[in-house]
Amino acid sequence: MTNKKKKKLDEKQADICSKFIRRFYGTVALNDLESRNVEDLFGSALSFWNFIYKRQLDETKIRIYNPDYERHGWQSTHTIIEIIHEDMPFLVDSISMEINRMGLTAHLIIHMGGMFVKRNKQGAISHVEFSGESITDNYIPEAPIYIEINRQTDPASLENIKENLQRVLTDVRMAVKDWMPMCKKVSESIKQLEKSKKHLDKDELAESVDFLKWIQDHHFTFLGVRDYELLKKDSESVLRPVLNSGMGILSEKHVGKVPISLLSRSPDAQQMTSSSQILTISKTNQRSTVHRPTSNDYLGMKLYDEKGNVVGERAFVGLYTHDAYNVNPIDIPFLRR
Repeated sequence: MTNKKKKKLDEKQADICSKFIRRFYGTVALNDLESRNVEDLFGSALSFWNFIYKRQLDETKIRIYNPDYERHGWQSTHTIIEIIHEDMPFLVDSISMEINRMGLTAHLIIHMGGMFVKRNKQGAISHVEFSGESITDNYIPEAPIYIEINRQTDPASLENIKENLQRVLTDVRMAVKDWMPMCKKVSESIKQLEKSKKHLDKDELAESVDFLKWIQDHHFTFLGVRDYELLKKDSESVLRPVLNSGMGILSEKHVGKVPISLLSRSPDAQQMTSSSQILTISKTNQRSTVHRPTSNDYLGMKLYDEKGNVVGERAFVGLYTHDAYNVNPIDIPFLRR
């Protein structure tokens, strides 16, 4: 960065920003940049830096705008999306899915994974390092994401895009944050079933436990878990969410407290609920907002009391991994039958 351009920044920021910009454009193919003039390249990077410079812990910042010279010091024929978020899995996949769902086209995506920063008490960046360099525990892994989409001029459309991206990033954060607790919930489920083994069909129990162990072995991406209690309401069986049992996208923030009528389920699902079958394996009618654009996979496990009566259900929502689809069916519990 030249001395003239450094004057546009606070003296303390200039060297850090120079390091950032070199990395920023170092991740982009040359043919994506060669048709752009230097002023716009500099203005774009500087604008992005100023946006990510301050961020509070766990804050997700999103800015969507149409740059022009008078207001921003650079211009583009595209609408710009700038995001700063804690670095974690599924970010770019999930954002790209949502952009496609909204019928928009991403002309350029720059994802600076592997950026680690130190921030002061005001949330301003004081140091920045990248993967492979000397990273200590007090650095925070962050993911600046820059996207150019087809131009949108309606302010309501820009706000709608922002709200949708915010919703998706909240889902990603909740799923990743609760990843380990959800995995532990599978181990807990296996123990619960084994405690009820004297009331359950021996073969059904063995196959159900094997399937739970199979999904736990890198064959399922857990996005949400929640327990439901089975109740009678006006002579109808309903499943009511258990308070504070939700994790990931099935946490209290995402799922309402309205009971689910078993009559609202498909006939097959109703039959499974009233049968001796321990697990219900199916698809939901809701498309995933995280990782892959497909309907969520659903695994329901019956919960039993000490006498072997069904008293509820534990719902696991997520996606089978790519590895799962490459496994020989004779090695997959239930399918091998």
